[in-house]
This record gives sequence, C-alpha cells and structure tokens, in this order.
Amino acid sequence: MKFILALIVFISQPFFDVDISFVRSEFKLAVEDEDKAKDLIEYLDNFKKSPVLLGYAGSATILLAKHSFNPIKQYNYFLEGRGMLEEAIGVDASCCELRYLRFSIQSNTPGFLNYKKNIEADKIFLLNSLRNKISLDKEMRTDIAAALCSSTHCSESEKKLVKETLKWNM
Repeated sequence: MKFILALIVFISQPFFDVDISFVRSEFKLAVEDEDKAKDLIEYLDNFKKSPVLLGYAGSATILLAKHSFNPIKQYNYFLEGRGMLEEAIGVDASCCELRYLRFSIQSNTPGFLNYKKNIEADKIFLLNSLRNKISLDKEMRTDIAAALCSSTHCSESEKKLVKETLKWNM
C-alpha cells in the first residue's frame, strides 16, 4: 500500500510544479502571439489555486481580447480575465507580481473599458517595493522596472528613481 501511495506521489509530482520563469516568459510572448496566450491559459488551467498563477491566467485571458477581432468575444475575454486577476489580487493584495500584472494590463487597456482606477496605487506600490528592497527575484525586479520605465504613467523623476534603485538593488 505504501508503495502504491509513493508511486502516485512520484508520478503526479510534475503536474504540481510550476516554473514561474517559464510562465513569465510565455506571458511576455503572449502579448504579441494569440497561440502563446491560449497555450499559457491551458497550461495554467490546473494551477489556478495559486493567486499568482490565477493572476497570470487572468492576464493571458485579457490578452485574448487583444488578439480577437470579434467585439463581443473581446469584451467577454476582458471581463473573464479581469475577474480572475481581481480575484487573485483580492486573495493576496500585497503580492508585487500581481500588482505588476494589473499595472501592466490597466496601463494598456482602452479607456472606454473603465479599467484604469488602480494604475496610480499600483505604481506607488511597485515603486515602494523596489525602493524598500522587497524580496523579489532579479527577473521580477527587472520586469517591474521595465514596465515602470516604459509607462506613460510614470514621471521622469520616478523613472530615474527606478533606474537608480535597480542599480543598487541587484
């Protein structure tokens, strides 16, 4: 009996491990590639219990709206993805990665969708996280810095601060 249980745990282990670097890189590709967005959503389907992975699934679903030509599908993808992303942030509002995802999505969402209300709060949260050396891996710090520095929602002094912070925070 113990052998069977050990075998089940051993066989199922790969299905429970997620390489977050893989998810991040696939998400970046999904911005421009509909198939990558669909593949990422399918990959994350088994891992939506984790707030970060639910956030990535929601963000990738929002990206499907960008890739669709049908306005009804676009709106439905947007609503579904926004719901998942907001649910994830509701579970873990102090997660920098989730706030980064929402900042990135809201910064690039058309105004008529009325999904821009957290940009300023998320920007301040991310700036403070970088400045206060909140434990983030190098990849996430770099991604957050890139998003802030390329954003029209950051002033030149904030962008300068990000670049300086990144130098001594690496």
